[in-house]
Amino acid sequence: MTTKKPIALEASTPYELLAKTDEDTQVFLTKTVIKGGTPSHEQLALFLWRCKLTGLDPFGGEIVGVLRQNRKESQKAGEIVYDMAIQTTRDGYRVIAEETGRLLEVGEPEYDSEDKSPPRWARVTVQYFTRTGEKAQATSKVRWSEFNQGTSFWKDMPFHMLGVRAEAHALKKAFPKALAGIETSHGDEQRTKEVEGAWKPDGVPERDVKPESVPSEQLPDPFVTPMSEAEARALAGKARC
Repeated sequence: MTTKKPIALEASTPYELLAKTDEDTQVFLTKTVIKGGTPSHEQLALFLWRCKLTGLDPFGGEIVGVLRQNRKESQKAGEIVYDMAIQTTRDGYRVIAEETGRLLEVGEPEYDSEDKSPPRWARVTVQYFTRTGEKAQATSKVRWSEFNQGTSFWKDMPFHMLGVRAEAHALKKAFPKALAGIETSHGDEQRTKEVEGAWKPDGVPERDVKPESVPSEQLPDPFVTPMSEAEARALAGKARC
């Protein structure tokens, strides 16, 4: 399956892609698609790079960025420091898997019982071709006790929610490289709760930086795995030395 990629600018590094992205698009992504705060240049570059690699549409809600306060690093730095998670839905995982051309079939979820709610576990098997062309399968079994978030979705649709988690894990087993660094949004409720009363330094407002283009001559080597803001800044600093 071939689709038109929303982020399709030619670039060999995340920063080069950021430099080629017009300012209106950068502002739009910063204020509406990346949630929870204002991303650094490095985090915005990484988000754009992930959009380009996966072909997912940030404008259509297929992929989002979520900033979460790193409490420990914030206390050390004396200002708000964020880690960024890049998330998609279960359907987004399927799109990425299909784009590889190696996905054969995603099985229906199996449960320990169809009668007792909530189920104790759910299991999904994905059929696919390996990179060498051999047929293979990846099975994932997830347990209610480990994934239940206690939210209304999990209370009202326990079978669906646990089945979605099992499918996402199975797809990630089958396509680890294609899905590297991208979380599914269904299991994020607990991490959101953990930062609700997050630390904030006295008298230091949350950063509100308007994104600006970065000259290509200042670009570091490409990074292709998620990193915290502190790690991204450190990498950029070393590249400029």
